[in-house]
Amino acid sequence: MRAEQQSLFEQRPNTSHNVNIVSLKIVREKTVKYQKSVSNADDVVSMIRPLFKDSYRELVVVVGLDNSNVPSVIHIVSYGSPNQSSVYAGSVFKPLLLSNSVGFLLVHNHPGDTLTPSSCDKAITSKLKEVGKLLDIPILDHLIVNCDCSDYYSFSKSGIL
Repeated sequence: MRAEQQSLFEQRPNTSHNVNIVSLKIVREKTVKYQKSVSNADDVVSMIRPLFKDSYRELVVVVGLDNSNVPSVIHIVSYGSPNQSSVYAGSVFKPLLLSNSVGFLLVHNHPGDTLTPSSCDKAITSKLKEVGKLLDIPILDHLIVNCDCSDYYSFSKSGIL
């Protein structure tokens, strides 16, 4: 224990308080149709297309997969603005952990139709790759889709992942 932590504990009076015991649950909000298993980026894009339909702002979606590459969860991580979205690693991994996913794909759209990844896109991919290694839930791909999901950019196919 670090010295500053130890001194903090020594200064704290010994008082009792209640600590909540909780359980966490996933609540199904809706469903989408999908292939029995995901074998390529085209499968993922066709599955998540309804989520991005007519979106004028960036959405970030995580798709968790089980050990047979069958989707175990789809979660909207972030609703952004027309040109950016914030992604917090905890928001990505919480649904993956709760659904017992063993791998995942990150998908987000560029409403302006450009498929070129930004420096922020590359940075979050790198960060999620590192966190995924620590949690044994690897990122398998990060896809950027255009406004109507007719085309996409794959970080995996481009060699970034």
